[in-house]
Amino acid sequence: MQLKKSMKLSTHIYIAISLIVLILMLISSITIGVFTGNSMRKKVEQALSETAFHMADKMDQFMWSRSGELYTISALEPMKTLDNVDEITELLNRLKLQFPSFSWIGVTDVNGTVIAATDDILKGGDISQRPVYQQGIKGEYIGDVHEAVLLADLLPNPTGELMQFVDISFPLTDNSGNTIGVIAAHLSWEWAREVRATVLEPIDNDQIEIFVVSAVDGSVLLGDEAQIGKMYESDKSRFIEASSIADGYLNYNGLNWTIYVRQDKTTALSSVHYLQWVIWSIGAVLFIVFVLLGRYYGKAISKPLDTLIKALDQARFGEKPALPTHKGVLEIERLSETLHELFDALNINMATINTLENVVNTDNLTGISNRTGLKNYFDLTTRHYKQLSVLSIDLDGFKQINDQYGHEAGDFVLCEVAKRLQMTIRDHEIVARIGGDEFVVLLIPNETPLDIGSLVARRIIDVINKPFIFHSFSLQVGCSIGCSSWNEGETLKIAIQRSDEALYRAKSAGKNRFEN
Repeated sequence: MQLKKSMKLSTHIYIAISLIVLILMLISSITIGVFTGNSMRKKVEQALSETAFHMADKMDQFMWSRSGELYTISALEPMKTLDNVDEITELLNRLKLQFPSFSWIGVTDVNGTVIAATDDILKGGDISQRPVYQQGIKGEYIGDVHEAVLLADLLPNPTGELMQFVDISFPLTDNSGNTIGVIAAHLSWEWAREVRATVLEPIDNDQIEIFVVSAVDGSVLLGDEAQIGKMYESDKSRFIEASSIADGYLNYNGLNWTIYVRQDKTTALSSVHYLQWVIWSIGAVLFIVFVLLGRYYGKAISKPLDTLIKALDQARFGEKPALPTHKGVLEIERLSETLHELFDALNINMATINTLENVVNTDNLTGISNRTGLKNYFDLTTRHYKQLSVLSIDLDGFKQINDQYGHEAGDFVLCEVAKRLQMTIRDHEIVARIGGDEFVVLLIPNETPLDIGSLVARRIIDVINKPFIFHSFSLQVGCSIGCSSWNEGETLKIAIQRSDEALYRAKSAGKNRFEN
């Protein structure tokens, strides 16, 4: 007690200011760090989710194309009689030459004997016990990834790695509809590695991993070589992870492979860790600076001290202080000015947080871009592109859901629609909510803008028409879409006006459709 009574007034000031500045700096630094970390994590998760969807979409499109090519060959006239083996062999070799991903293509008779094949491999052999024949004789068959059996020793394998295939087969029928044989193909699984490479190339980040997992047994079909054939194990303590299902494309139903994309947390959030380190460093420097100033100015403070401490206490408990300004004593005036600067600095930090929140430019309900975000994206993107595809989307039947089930159900549907719309576009494109149930999509075309717009519009209608499960209710909405293009020199408003006009034509023509 004696030590406390004899303690100098400047020491009391030093201790008080030290604690106050430390608390305020900690609050500011932690708040900014937490907000930035959460924001960055969400962006990483969204980017990984878009990559997973992109990978799944590319794999489905590849399988759809290959099965379509084989089906086209099966419908040619030589396949209706199987009489001209040389002509059939030439057709098969041409297809394999044009699409090297076909490791082997063969045609069997109705008993499963190979009568023609690429490079005459397995010609005369019996594949009647193989699934590619047994399932193909019944109808269209696309089999999951499997190891080579009959072809392991017959096909060239310069790398010596394990050969894996995906099977495709169709029944062959004569002009009367009678089954006369099977056309079968083995696709080399190497194409999946090439698809993965094309997806990863624009990302330019070797820390991102992509895994393809079988829907049959959960084993890894593509990914880290050490994990192929093993069960995929999610490790969310170490990685940020997203996934997508390869559930088909157009009339191809898909094999429901699960695409996992993950990135090491340390790498993904490295910029956040650096920012947190900078914030703590600045906070430490400011803490030291203000503590030293408090010690220096405290030596000459007497009566005004009480009012200053009360103001600081208000700040400690989150209240906006009425910080007094003292005149007449130079030391007190300087302390008062310093404290004003301190609170100005803290206000700047809080303003920084508000600025970060406003930069997001997202719709409060759905979490996707709003009008401002759409305009900012347009201004940035049109610096590099001369054409864009523009889709105006309006939900059909949405008002009935609000009327019958309430606004909570309506909000749920809007959020789910936003998610589905995001799944239909690529990671460098945008979907925005600009009104109640009105959305706009901007696409970067690699072909004619209206062709790309039509393709995506069909995809959107398909996904929106699927039911929305709200509690125990199955809710159904449709959507009408207007497609237009933006050309260099035009404003976004003009392009959207054209797509709106097309939207009105779609609604007038019966809704749940699109018009250009």
